[in-house]
Amino acid sequence: MKFILGENYQNYIPYFPKVKRVIWLVRHGERLDNDKEVKEMAKKDGCINDENSGREFSLDNSPLNQRGLERAAALNNVFNNIDIQHLFASPYERAIQTAVKLLGDSHKNYSESRILTSQLKIKVEPGFIETMSCVDEHIGYEKIKELRKHHPRLDVTYTPIFNKKLLAKNYKVEEGGNSDMGCCRRIKDALNGLIENLENGTLDDSKFFNSSLLSQINEGTYKNQWIQPGEETAGIIILFFQPARSAHWIECAKGAFNTEPRKGYFQSGS
Repeated sequence: MKFILGENYQNYIPYFPKVKRVIWLVRHGERLDNDKEVKEMAKKDGCINDENSGREFSLDNSPLNQRGLERAAALNNVFNNIDIQHLFASPYERAIQTAVKLLGDSHKNYSESRILTSQLKIKVEPGFIETMSCVDEHIGYEKIKELRKHHPRLDVTYTPIFNKKLLAKNYKVEEGGNSDMGCCRRIKDALNGLIENLENGTLDDSKFFNSSLLSQINEGTYKNQWIQPGEETAGIIILFFQPARSAHWIECAKGAFNTEPRKGYFQSGS
């Protein structure tokens, strides 16, 4: 180290470049149909009956079980103090439930009289669904208007990159095999579309800023163990999707296959 940095190496302070954008990849919680009996009953009934919500779901649209709901709620302990600008979720119930639980009652701005003035909402993006080899003849997630009845914090103004018709037309044959790698092209297209929308300002109107956290950031008092040096003022984005697909997001973002979920970094000027 002395050879590289010189005599004053002990006083060397590393430079942390400003990070333009941080994307967190979050898998959904444990599925209700992980239970063998539930899965067999669902096949018999032709649908999944969820006792918690009293709703019926298509066979590929399993909601979370109790453990999944509890673990999803635990995510709020990590993200309630992070200034998230955008939150995207697969339209499958389990992904949306995970996003809703992560938010809890956080990421809301209030007036001095405690009137809600703005809140972070979940943008539903069909491009983030699992590989379509996992679905049958149809893609079984519900339409946004139906989902909004059960999840008030969905952003109905968001225009998604993909819809069911485009997914079925352009990707279903390609993703019909047994390998998760079949969804790579669609994942790449979805990620590129997302970045393009962020870069051209299409999503600026729906960008959320937490006023209390912004004050801390501007005053230099903001601290969070999950935020690395240089990330304090970065745009924070969270993507919720099916678990095995984290590898393909990383492959598309970094060019290397890896099965471990992690954050994606975008440096200033990139």
